[in-house]
Amino acid sequence: VDLDADFTAIASFWWRVSKPSITRRLWGRWHGQNAMHWALEPGRAASIPHTLMSVAKEFDIRLVLANHVYTFPVAQKLRTRWSSRAPIALVTHDIQSHVLLDNVEINPFTGQLDGSDVLLDTELRTLAGADYLIHVSSDDEEFFRSCLPSIPHKLVLPTIDSSFKGSDHGEEAPFSDFIFVGAGHIANYHALQWLLNDVWPLIDPDLRIKIVGPVKDLMSKRNPTLYATFQEFFTGSVPVVSQCYRGSRCVLAPMVTGRGVSIKTIEACAFGLPLVGTSFAYRGLPKLEVEAAGLRMYDEPEAFAEAARRAVDTPAPFQEASKRLYRRLFSGEAYASSMSQVLEHLGLSD
Repeated sequence: VDLDADFTAIASFWWRVSKPSITRRLWGRWHGQNAMHWALEPGRAASIPHTLMSVAKEFDIRLVLANHVYTFPVAQKLRTRWSSRAPIALVTHDIQSHVLLDNVEINPFTGQLDGSDVLLDTELRTLAGADYLIHVSSDDEEFFRSCLPSIPHKLVLPTIDSSFKGSDHGEEAPFSDFIFVGAGHIANYHALQWLLNDVWPLIDPDLRIKIVGPVKDLMSKRNPTLYATFQEFFTGSVPVVSQCYRGSRCVLAPMVTGRGVSIKTIEACAFGLPLVGTSFAYRGLPKLEVEAAGLRMYDEPEAFAEAARRAVDTPAPFQEASKRLYRRLFSGEAYASSMSQVLEHLGLSD
């Protein structure tokens, strides 16, 4: 999305370190550090490339955008080197202390699990250094606004790559009646357990479903019996997932848990495909906007199965609902409008 910037620099880093050295471990333990401190370590250790600094000198740096709490130490370095007047706007991307708990991340300094209050305190202390907080889900906005009331907050829902926009199904060969796209994340595993065990037996056996993505490996490892029963449904990773969407008649989002906004929900809406989802499929989205678009939530197996059948028999109402939600929340225009409000609040709209 073009926000009329004269110059945009994207700085990233990748530093794979599995555990601290003995000296670092002792230092961290002595100073009471936790798993969140260790997750912030790559940003603190990262150096700024000379080429980036040289190019940046030619411009008046007016904003530093940190796209994750773990990049905040880098953002602070950039501001110090470039301009102490440039505000830092940070995009939170979930409550990372909760994610560390979900992933059972061990404190590398003590060898034990940290308490949720300890991790959250470190996360909030880090976020408190930002001038503006941007959130990609309404749940995150509500949570952080209550924890850090003195900092301005803004909900900016994610947009999507332009290759996913539109749904000209005539260009692609038929792929499947239903499609589920999932990474190797535990939330997708739980969703498929519910779908395959409780919902799928209620759907017409003549209808087909394809389960696309690395969730195939997760399912085969965690539940080999269920995987063997439905193995023909799983495709694994594919080169171009957009082709799978274009060749499908309906997207299923049977989520029963998860954090943040569901990417598969955004993708379905971008293609204008019929979408049948549970309430968790719309997590992090403004509920009134979802309902106003005409989308409904189906949390019982019978209701979900019945909606899935209707979506392939009479797809038009479902398609229109998906398109409306995309225009309201996920389009490039909606994203640009939200980001423009952020810039205006920071006095950078001129």
